[in-house]
Amino acid sequence: GNRQIAIDYTAVARPLELAYLFLKMGIKVKKVYLDSVGIDDEDIFNPLIERYPNLILASTMRPECRVIDREESDVVAIGQKAAWFENTPYFVNQIQGGGLVGYEGIIELCDRIMKAMEEKKDLNDIVPRKAQGLCSCAHIY
Repeated sequence: GNRQIAIDYTAVARPLELAYLFLKMGIKVKKVYLDSVGIDDEDIFNPLIERYPNLILASTMRPECRVIDREESDVVAIGQKAAWFENTPYFVNQIQGGGLVGYEGIIELCDRIMKAMEEKKDLNDIVPRKAQGLCSCAHIY
């Protein structure tokens, strides 16, 4: 439909490739959250930005994004960081691929996205248990 997707690099192994696949299939990917584009991503990065110049690649290392006030969104996020930054209760709660592999994994991920579109999760309960509010490792001596 008209819902947009945000992808978190901690939720899937190849977030840029997933974004490219979804965009090619007509799924509206709004943003991909990742810290860097590595050498393994070179083969997909250029075709992705050339074909889909409006796709936003956003860093997850910007601390001010963790505390800004914002309206709740209806974006469907894949992963907790994308959910937090998009401020959406509609998200697939998984990390490191969630055990999904290959074509069957993509089908299962699509099922999880469909479920996430229908079921609100308590973002402020789930995400803080993972990382929000914890001190930075840089401050630990």
